[in-house]
Amino acid sequence: MAKEGYRAKVISIGSSAMSFLDQKMVIFFDHKAGPDIAEFSVMIEGTGVCDFEPGDSVFLGDEQYKITAVGDVSNKNLEALGHAVLRFDGKSDAELPGTMHVEDKPIVDITTGMSVVFC
Repeated sequence: MAKEGYRAKVISIGSSAMSFLDQKMVIFFDHKAGPDIAEFSVMIEGTGVCDFEPGDSVFLGDEQYKITAVGDVSNKNLEALGHAVLRFDGKSDAELPGTMHVEDKPIVDITTGMSVVFC
């Protein structure tokens, strides 16, 4: 049986959200998060079931990224808070409990209205 997944849309992009690109990192947060968090996050509105594991995928628009590692609380954070920290470094072990690592390839330009799908 296929996984249901988590589907979201980018609502806004914080003024400092793209400052983490040089660290190959993007932070997503539910659009209801406070202004201090919003400044550093890509704000999304989404819903779904989260039980992702290495080998699953994340789509940013049409660009697919294979998940290589999932931190212990990554799924819970995404489902409950719309919060995901994506590291585009291909590591096979999660550095932090809330981090999800995906394959090391260029990060697509993230824009308002873009779809974000974990499946």
